[in-house]
Amino acid sequence: MHQSPLLGVHLIVRDEEERLPRCLDSVRTLADELIVVDTGSADQTIEIARSYGAKIITVPWEDDFARARNVALAYGEAEWVLYLDADEVLENAGSIKEMLRQTEAEAFWVQIDNMTGEQMEHRLVHRSARLFRNRSHVRFDGRIHEQAIPSILSGKPGAIIETSGLRIVHDGYLPARMEQKQKLQRNMKILRRVVEEHPDDPFHLYNIGVAYYQLGELEQAADALERSRRLVHAQASFRPTLIRVSAQVDLDLNRCDDARKLLMTETVLRYGDYPDLHHLLGAACERMGLLQEAFHSYHKALTCGTAQSGYVTAAGMGTYVTLHALARLAGEMKLAEEAAQIMASLLADYPRYAPALGDWAADLRQSGHSDDAITERLQQTVEPEQPGDKLLLAQVLAGIGAYTETIHMLQRAEEDEWAIGERRLLAECLMRTGQLQEAYDLLESMVPYFMERSLAEGADAEAFRLMLQDMMLCCWGMPRQAPASLLDRLPPQTAAVCRWLETILLDNGPRSEPPADLRPEEAVAGWLQRMVDVGMLLTAERLSRTTDGSAPTFAKALYREGYVLIAADRLLGLMAEQQMDTESFSMLAEIVYDKGHFTRAAHMFEQTLTHDPQHHQARIGAALCYLQLARETLTDSLRRLPGHAAWAGDLQRIESSIALLNRAGWRTVWTAAQRRHADETSIDLALYDR
Repeated sequence: MHQSPLLGVHLIVRDEEERLPRCLDSVRTLADELIVVDTGSADQTIEIARSYGAKIITVPWEDDFARARNVALAYGEAEWVLYLDADEVLENAGSIKEMLRQTEAEAFWVQIDNMTGEQMEHRLVHRSARLFRNRSHVRFDGRIHEQAIPSILSGKPGAIIETSGLRIVHDGYLPARMEQKQKLQRNMKILRRVVEEHPDDPFHLYNIGVAYYQLGELEQAADALERSRRLVHAQASFRPTLIRVSAQVDLDLNRCDDARKLLMTETVLRYGDYPDLHHLLGAACERMGLLQEAFHSYHKALTCGTAQSGYVTAAGMGTYVTLHALARLAGEMKLAEEAAQIMASLLADYPRYAPALGDWAADLRQSGHSDDAITERLQQTVEPEQPGDKLLLAQVLAGIGAYTETIHMLQRAEEDEWAIGERRLLAECLMRTGQLQEAYDLLESMVPYFMERSLAEGADAEAFRLMLQDMMLCCWGMPRQAPASLLDRLPPQTAAVCRWLETILLDNGPRSEPPADLRPEEAVAGWLQRMVDVGMLLTAERLSRTTDGSAPTFAKALYREGYVLIAADRLLGLMAEQQMDTESFSMLAEIVYDKGHFTRAAHMFEQTLTHDPQHHQARIGAALCYLQLARETLTDSLRRLPGHAAWAGDLQRIESSIALLNRAGWRTVWTAAQRRHADETSIDLALYDR
């Protein structure tokens, strides 16, 4: 008697030769049957699948995922089906066969970890019924975001779906992968067609809203999500996620009050155990200046802990990400002891959470600890023993401007741990510490990596171009002429600009004219900013003095990189020469505001608004100046008449308004590394140029 195989693994693929082996390796010992539906591969995908013993079915792609999944079901003979994508890997699968033999369930929930970035918090976690009995009534439905659950439940009322303990890691949402595979464009094409066919289906409206959000089209996302909320049934399985994404879109659009109202309603009426919603409510309240409400909401997220009810949740919601937000908020509320306790608890339980490590290191630096002492404290906290730990510490040290310590940490790490990003970080630190030859050699050693993988023309083309430009900067800073082989790798227009700049910076012959149809100040701007970024200030100043219109660009680059006093000196000179533009006035106004000269700062903000009436930061800056002047007047008046209740009330309201406006994102934000430059008191560029 023929006995059916126990477990079949099904995939839909197209041009997946890079990722398919990793996926199939994860199920090699589990799959009694492997079915691969190919929708038109032009690479080695089919040959790779066949080498794993797969049954290959070739079908045309018709913009319909459910149809392709159902083709696989039609060919499957196994008792159970697990379906995957080529950019997924199955984990925790040790006892899966025994579980399937003993269960009465019709299907199993599988945890899906969608990686959205390289850090531990860059994950969206949800569950999906990826593993189910291969019954004749089970079919997928949906051109995109296809589902089998409805048919499983309708075909057998009362069907049991159990938790499996299995985990699938999906990295197809990493930005580089999304760009390479053009997933967003493909998904949007299908979703638009689906919404045209079913304009009042809340699930399709929700999905297209998410797609708009992923594409950065926030207004369209908000509209689609709002329509979905109006139509969706209260018990719909995707509704909690709909609320989560809607609130996030409102926050990204700075509609904090809308997000707050939505989240307050939903957390009270329906989803009180959803940590993400409480965390987002805390973020909305914090931005609105409602700090006590924010504090309460973050604490509520912590009491929820990790979501256990099938919610889609971002990694760290209700745990380390929320603790970090709470520690930051406690510091803002001047609860220094509580902030320190929260941070200590966070790092004790999650010592590899990079944002918290970075903030802690920045606080240590701000309180006067040396770079050596901070390095030692970081090593004691992380206790580096896992692969990548030293690289994590190096990134944290670079984030506070401890470049020498970063170099030492990277050089102590095993080179087989390195990714291209770590080599790039080391090269930049070498540049920042004046080791230009070493930086050039390291950058040059990375060129084959890009060329061999054709990345110079793919998703990393911009990274490759910037790397080549840094090699040019190393040459000019040594100083020496760049080799022809380097110039030949640059785009023709960039190479022409480099040849022109080289005659200016190296002074090695007659100065050439800039390329035709090129505005010199525009061509120079990016180079000036990068020179300032890596501390080549004398080189940058020389370039700014020898190219027309570049002095304002240099001054603004200095300010953006945190060289406040040097920038102020240059900006004041520009003002005397009447060379200020909108951004220059705004930057100088910030500097004067920080010095407490509110009348002069108000005048400068008004000058900014004369150039650009819609300048958001200048509007807030001007309002703050007038509020500060009013506070000074009321404070002086209360000093003379301390018992005046009305004035005291006015002063309290003014101080609340100042606190609220200061959270409105009007200021230039510097990293911890850039703040080191702001601490310096000298305006001698030679002291900065290494």
